Amino acid sequence: TRTGTPRNIPKTCALSVPTAFIRHLSQVGIRDALLCLCPSWLSRSSSSLLVHKAVTFDLGGRTFLSNFNPPRRVTYFLSSDPWAEEEMTRETDCPSGGSGALSRFWGNVLTTRVLLQKAKIHCPPTLALLLPPGQMELEEGKTGGVEVVHLEMGAEEGMNSVRNKVDSFLESENMRGSERLVCRVGVSDDPLSHSHSLSQSLETTLLECGFTDPTMAKSLCRLALDTTLSCLCVVMETESSMSAEQRGGAGAQTDMIGVDLLFTMDGSIIRPVILGLHPSLCLHSSFQERGMGMEGCDSGIEGWSRGTLLLTPLTRSQYYLMQGKTVLVVGAGGHSKKFIWKTAKQYKLKILLVDSDPAHFASQLVDHFLPLPDLPDHRRDDQHCSRICDWLLSSSLRPDGCVCFWDECVVLTSLVCDRLGLRGPPPEAIRIAKEKSRTHRHLLGLLKSTGTNLITSGGEGGFPAVMKLEYGAGAVGVRKVGSLEESLAHFERIGGDLREETDYPGIGLGWGNAMILMEYVGGTEHDVDVVLFEGRLEGAFVSDNGPTCTPAFTETAAQMPSGLAPDKRAQLIRAAHHACLGCGLRDGVFNVELKMTEVGPRLIEINARMGGFYLCDWIRQLYGVDLLMAAFMVSCGVRPCLPSATALPARGHFAGVMVVVSRHLQALRTTANPERLRGLHQEGALWLNELAEEDELISGEYEEPFCNVGVRDAHNAANARQRLLALCQGLGLHCPPRYDLGYFLSHFN
Repeated sequence: TRTGTPRNIPKTCALSVPTAFIRHLSQVGIRDALLCLCPSWLSRSSSSLLVHKAVTFDLGGRTFLSNFNPPRRVTYFLSSDPWAEEEMTRETDCPSGGSGALSRFWGNVLTTRVLLQKAKIHCPPTLALLLPPGQMELEEGKTGGVEVVHLEMGAEEGMNSVRNKVDSFLESENMRGSERLVCRVGVSDDPLSHSHSLSQSLETTLLECGFTDPTMAKSLCRLALDTTLSCLCVVMETESSMSAEQRGGAGAQTDMIGVDLLFTMDGSIIRPVILGLHPSLCLHSSFQERGMGMEGCDSGIEGWSRGTLLLTPLTRSQYYLMQGKTVLVVGAGGHSKKFIWKTAKQYKLKILLVDSDPAHFASQLVDHFLPLPDLPDHRRDDQHCSRICDWLLSSSLRPDGCVCFWDECVVLTSLVCDRLGLRGPPPEAIRIAKEKSRTHRHLLGLLKSTGTNLITSGGEGGFPAVMKLEYGAGAVGVRKVGSLEESLAHFERIGGDLREETDYPGIGLGWGNAMILMEYVGGTEHDVDVVLFEGRLEGAFVSDNGPTCTPAFTETAAQMPSGLAPDKRAQLIRAAHHACLGCGLRDGVFNVELKMTEVGPRLIEINARMGGFYLCDWIRQLYGVDLLMAAFMVSCGVRPCLPSATALPARGHFAGVMVVVSRHLQALRTTANPERLRGLHQEGALWLNELAEEDELISGEYEEPFCNVGVRDAHNAANARQRLLALCQGLGLHCPPRYDLGYFLSHFN
């Protein structure tokens, strides 16, 4: 019997026989997964679903029968046959991957086929003769190959009508060439194959049929996957128009589907035909053979399937657990952080914001706001910390977490966390990461003391070298120098142009304008965004950066996922993780910039906050992981749980280029004006991340990107780059030789 009530541990619960979900639940781990073998092990209390007894798991594969006193609150619920139609969640707000009502709705083969045919998804030719009361809510008529006929009882002319309808159906174009007709009488919806066949991979089946070309298995697997995704879109669109009562609960929706399909041949054309949607039966039949049916596919699809099955339940479970939590955010940031406040509302979080600008737009989008006009003066961070804590106390505000997304305020945020006893990196760790030269000195000291060879680029060296602001951000003022004379000239220029915060807000001048001279490191540049909880790597995402317009270092182009070989990506992730731990960064979402050289990864710098620009958006789109929510979760002491920390497959490819005012001012005022870019984004022609306000269309010597224009391709990175280059040529953003996008994009694999 387990006692106590853990506050911040998600509980994913399945009501099922073991074979349906046990492999997936056991991957989640003992703290998160519960398997109930009987409905009586669960109960409802108010709007919550509670579990009293369950089978639990550890990562070694062992199972335990556990009793909970008090009962545990379920944060995500699944069910399968024989209890798929149990109404467990109807009066609760617990997220669930289905319900009794949805199970009955999608288990109805005729309803499913009508909806799929309306979406131009092929189903077997079907004639449905309905007697009242039956399914008379289905509209009479023909939808693709599915025809619905309403009959009347008893009349002889009715029987003649039936004969005529059947004869017409058998002679129809849809039935020509059919060698087998299956007639079924009754209400059974069991698919044709599950009870009377063995699971076998697509590759093996094709070989037995004489198809030896390995690319055929990949093509068919991709066709099956694309068709299945189209079916899921139909399910999602249909359920979006249903009421909570129709879905079987406020948190009920279909999160996973099992699709039974056939491949048919019409001449040389292979076409998938959908028999029905049967998630429980598909899970049962695939239980004994891990990844069954996916071995012949291109790399990533098997992992994509398993990862998707786990990712959605874990994500919804954790989001549910976070609802209603209060988070203190220090520093509102600029236009590029605008998405944070809207997204926090969607998460149902209560946001307390501190910023220097009393009129900041975000002040109207949060629950409580404290203006601190002298916030940029970081010499007074201890005083700022006291004022923030006094404000919270006097306002009776008790945050569950405290986090920062603006580089300027990371040290102050750590002081507040330390004062309030909230989870976050200690102030000393943040100071080490914030001061670039100190980061390298600290890590070099650790490496020398342990005799380890690794990663920093702060060693002694000559020219060429890189000069940058000690506390800088956004690559503003960073320059490649080839001699001592160039270094001194650049130092003098920066000393005159960038002296204090008002000269260029947001790039770290509130910390001073000291500069450092670092070794110039060759190789390819990469970002690694990591999620850490108690020092454990919970997630890592690698992206590639293109060459910069030297001697400046403003970012030009990027792609995700990385085109590096898997072992090279693993080296970057390991280096980023160890660099964070070496500095004392054990809890949070961090952005680490590295170069991959001939001798391995070399550290450039650590940003002790979530990655900026397009990174959060791209990662959410490609991997289904929201770094913003991960940062909120870690700050509140909730462990972000992903199916895999480093191997969650990407759902497509992004390629993007930075638009900078100094090179694109004319285009931004004409062919690529912000309004047109937004329109193309809405149409799906490009992916736009706006990084600055329109009134910032002013060219200057020191600048950050105005926006990022990207293209997403479902299957191929090279296609994404080619489409992006063609698009930018049409928009007037490709300006060789001054800003040669073809050159920037050519460095990617």
